[in-house]
Amino acid sequence: MIEVSRSTSMILSANSNGPYHWKGEGSLSFKFATQGEVHYDIGSHRFRLDGSNFLMLNQSQVYEIEVDKRIPTSTFCVFFGQPLVADVLMSIRKDDEWLLDNLLVANSIEFSKRSHKISDHLLQCGTSIKELLTQKEFALAGEQMRFFLEGLIDNEHSFMLKSGSLNSVKRSTRDEIFKRITQVKEYIHSSPSSDITLEQLAAVACMSPNHLLRSFKQLYGQSPINYLKDVRMDRAKALLQKTTLSIQEICFASGYESLGTFSNTFKNRTGFSPSQYRSGFR
Repeated sequence: MIEVSRSTSMILSANSNGPYHWKGEGSLSFKFATQGEVHYDIGSHRFRLDGSNFLMLNQSQVYEIEVDKRIPTSTFCVFFGQPLVADVLMSIRKDDEWLLDNLLVANSIEFSKRSHKISDHLLQCGTSIKELLTQKEFALAGEQMRFFLEGLIDNEHSFMLKSGSLNSVKRSTRDEIFKRITQVKEYIHSSPSSDITLEQLAAVACMSPNHLLRSFKQLYGQSPINYLKDVRMDRAKALLQKTTLSIQEICFASGYESLGTFSNTFKNRTGFSPSQYRSGFR
């Protein structure tokens, strides 16, 4: 862990080659898995980070970390100290009135409980901070921290605007449906190996199956079950590329009931068998 300045802003890179569990409270922070998978539990919500997404934890958030013993994992975290957060919010307030009604809570930023797809821009910005700290360019790293936090806030704002695509007259209704659909999406992403049905997802959202199906398609352009299939396939690809797990282990870890079904589905989607796909990356 390297401290940026006398404030509490810092960066942490950690590796784990075995099972790991930790519970505690932290500052506003960016969580990302550069290798393998890591699970974060916030209350009853579980989030799986796998290199394609990141998580924002709010100030004084209590959370748990769990790493799978089978998969070597590396994490990259950026912690934003309150002095830096206050400074960034002060500059944004002058230009963006939407912050006053959407993301500001008690003079601090409040991110929604969900994982975010990592963009090339945010990934490059985070990598730049790490490199500057390694080179002991603390002043430049501090500047980059500000740009990074501004980008994360803008990403949150852009996502929140998606709720406007839902067919509801009242904004409060749209926001509530949006929140529930986001919970379903996170549930799918964190549990791709589970046997999931539309009815189970509807129960997670406290919505009827038809209402969930219609609203989910409005937001993500596909049904919840098709989204689940994509998540399972993406996980299988990542495990084939980045781990030494057997193809049978990957089959079950990705939510497929039989090796035959997994192999056929994988070849239909990619044009390669799982073993051919793995060989291509080695």
